[in-house]
Amino acid sequence: MNVNVKKTRDILDWKPIPRYQIKRRLLYLIENMRSNPFNWRKLNKAILEKANRERPNVKIYEAILSIKEQSIAENIRYIMAPENTERFHSYQQQDQAELRERIKFVYYMLEISIHYGDRMHILTFIPNMARARYLEKFQLQEIVRFITYIGKNIARTLFGLPSLEDIRKRIENEITMTIQILIDEIEDVYDRLEADHPCHECREAGIRLCTHDAALAILTRNRN
Repeated sequence: MNVNVKKTRDILDWKPIPRYQIKRRLLYLIENMRSNPFNWRKLNKAILEKANRERPNVKIYEAILSIKEQSIAENIRYIMAPENTERFHSYQQQDQAELRERIKFVYYMLEISIHYGDRMHILTFIPNMARARYLEKFQLQEIVRFITYIGKNIARTLFGLPSLEDIRKRIENEITMTIQILIDEIEDVYDRLEADHPCHECREAGIRLCTHDAALAILTRNRN
């Protein structure tokens, strides 16, 4: 697109100094890069890193990565604790490697949402996960408790980092809203599966999650 800036220059009574025009400055940039490539890359990298540090979402994203392994271990211990059997019965039936992957999935959703600032992008990942949990006979409320706990645990850990003290409200909003979108989408998938479920016996009885293997087999074939 061609833009005529003459009117703007006339109003401001200003015009750029010719030697600072981009075509002329490129000569200096290229020569600096060629003559001292190490310093050139070092300075440009420092500028980019400074810009990233000043963006709250990048600070939160990098903080999540820094606490991830320790936080996942804490989540596993809590979920597998004997006193939480009633709350996380189905998750406790998983081996720890599988449970770890399911916790990491929640982290991954948060990382995508916060890093790119696009919560809607994560919706493409949810239906397959929700359908898989449905076919494994997970109760919806257990999944909601699982995701909610992980979100609160991450937020609580981030609140304890001095470097993020000035953006606590931003952290709370980013995590709370992302977790709520995850839960809403999972609930939608469960509602659709239950409405389309081939087991008339359970639908008529008002049972939210059918456990009849024959009906689940039909859903599995439809999934594939």
